Amino acid sequence: KFDSNFFYALSVLIGAIVGVGIFALPYAVNQVGFIGGLIFFSLLVIFIVFYHLIFGEIILRTKGEHRLLGYTKIYLNPFFKHLISFSTVVSFFCILAVYLLIGGQFLQSIFSSSSLTLDNYIIIFWIFSSILVVCGLKTFAKIELIVDIFLILIIGALFIFTFPELKFNNISNFEPNNLFLAYGTIFFALMGASAIPDVRSILKNKEKKTFWVIISGTIIAALIYLIFIFVITGLSGNNVEKLATENMKNIFPGQFSLWMYLLGLILVLTSYMESSHFLRESFLYDFNLNKFFGIFVIIFIPIFLILLGVNDFSKIIALVGSIFGSIDAIVLLLIYLKAKKFGNREPEYSLKISNPLIYFFILILSVGFLSSFWI
Repeated sequence: KFDSNFFYALSVLIGAIVGVGIFALPYAVNQVGFIGGLIFFSLLVIFIVFYHLIFGEIILRTKGEHRLLGYTKIYLNPFFKHLISFSTVVSFFCILAVYLLIGGQFLQSIFSSSSLTLDNYIIIFWIFSSILVVCGLKTFAKIELIVDIFLILIIGALFIFTFPELKFNNISNFEPNNLFLAYGTIFFALMGASAIPDVRSILKNKEKKTFWVIISGTIIAALIYLIFIFVITGLSGNNVEKLATENMKNIFPGQFSLWMYLLGLILVLTSYMESSHFLRESFLYDFNLNKFFGIFVIIFIPIFLILLGVNDFSKIIALVGSIFGSIDAIVLLLIYLKAKKFGNREPEYSLKISNPLIYFFILILSVGFLSSFWI
C-alpha cells in the first residue's frame, strides 16, 4: 500500500542533507586522494546513519516535540545547554557567511559577461537575502524540495552522459595529511539531524517507519553526493577547485552550466532563508531577544565576518563540521545514554548499542574536534 507520508518524510530528510555542501565535497575528497577519500566518505556515511538513528531513538523515547536544545535541557545539566546554544548560534552565523560567499559566486557565474567583481556580487546577494529576512518570507523555503528533485535529476543525467569520459587513472593518490580537512567537510555535508524531529511528526501514528526513513534518506543523500563527486573528479582529475562550480564552467556546456548555476542559486537562497528563520526563532524563544534586534544581528554579522576576511569557503565548512558538528554529535550521544535510562516513552525501535561503543564514538568525535586545529 502506497504511503504518501513515508515518501514525504523521506524527501524532507533528503532535502535537509543535500545542500550547498555538495559543491565542496569533490575538493575535500580529492585532497585526501580519490580512493582514500571515498573510503573515508563511506566510513563517515556509516557513522552518520547510526548517528541519525540514535537521534531518532531519542525522539521516540521522549514524549512531546523538541529539538536538540530541548533534549539537552531534558537529559543533561545546564552546562551542555549553554554549550549547544553557543554551538548553534556560532555555527549558523558561519553557515550564513558561507551562503553569502557561494551565492555571490553563483551570481558571478550567471552574469559572467559583467564587469562586476565577486565582492560586488556578494553584496548584491546579501542585500536581496536581507530583504527576504526582514520580510520573513517563510514560504520561499517551501520550493527547496522541488529544487532538490531537479538537482537529483540533473546529477543523475550528468553521471549517465559523462560516464564514458570519466578518467580515474590519475587521481588514485592518498594524502593522509589532508584527512582532517575532508572530515569536517564530509561531516558538514552529511548532517541532517535537524530534520529528524520533522520526520517523526510527518509519520504521526506510524513511527515504526522512522527507522527505514532515516536509513533510506541518509543513504540516498550519500549516493547523490557520490555521483557528483565521481562526475566532477572524474572529469577534472587533480584540478578540482575548492568550489565545484569553477570546474563546472570548464567541463559542462554553457547552457547546461547556466541551469546548474540557477538551481544552485535558488538552493543557496532557500537554505539562507531557512537558516535565518531558525536563528530568528532561537533568538526569540530560546534567548528571549528582542525580535528586531535578532533580525539586525542575523543580517549584519554574516557580512561582517566576510568583511573581516572570512572568505575561504572550504575552510569554513571544514571548521563548522569538525568543531560544531563534533560538539553536537558528542552531546547527542551523551543524551542517548541518559534517554535509554530515563526516557518516558517506549520507542518503536531500539538499536541495542552498548555503552562502550558509544564512548568509542565519543572518542573518535573528540579526535575530529581536535582536528580543527590542523585544518
